[in-house]
Parts: sequence; structure tokens; C-alpha cells
Amino acid sequence: MSKQGKAPTPKATSNPDFEAVRMWYRMEFANYSFEVVRDVIQSILEKKLDHRPPEYYAMTVGAICIYARPFTNNKPVGKLADDIVPAKFKPLHDKIITMRHKLFAHWRQPLLSARTIIHTRR
Repeated sequence: MSKQGKAPTPKATSNPDFEAVRMWYRMEFANYSFEVVRDVIQSILEKKLDHRPPEYYAMTVGAICIYARPFTNNKPVGKLADDIVPAKFKPLHDKIITMRHKLFAHWRQPLLSARTIIHTRR
């Protein structure tokens, strides 16, 4: 810890071992995130939840944010590249990322704009 009480930030390095560990962590984190999202969706389907129960909202917001997390800036390992998403799923992927950014994180717009974001380009 520094005198200001902040942890030191990792410096950029060209160490191939460090880069390999960063890549491994990105992939493991993404895999875990996608497994959690799969389990949440499976739970919603098994419980036959529609939009009315309170847990539906919590589960869908969680699934959106957990899915998007590997594609955001995860310091110090970095984000997963969007080109990993197969072309046929890219429109859905882009919509999920947009919902995460504009509805649940880093957004100051009222939730009334949610309908516009969710229902565009159907």
C-alpha cells in the first residue's frame, strides 16, 4: 500500500507468462459467467416465471450483467474481445451489452427509455 492508502496499480509488462495468465483468467472468468447465465435461464424456464414475480426481474438483470461482465474492462486482465461471439449471435450479443450499459450500469436515463432499447430492431 502507498502512503495514500491505495494499492499500487500493475504496470504494463511484456512478460509472456503474465500475458498467458491474463488470457487464461479471461477465458476462465468468461466460462464461469456463461455457465451461471445458463443456470439462471434454466431456472427461469423450469419455474415457468413470467415478468410478474419479483425474482424474475432480479434474475434477468443478473443474467444480463453477468453475461456482459467478461466483455467489459476487467482490470488488470482486460476484456474478452467481441469477435469471439459467433456472427449469428452478434445482434443479440450487442443488444445484451447495450442493455447492460444503458439500463443497469453507468446510465442516468430514466427507466422509461428501457422500452426503446429492448424493442429496437426486432
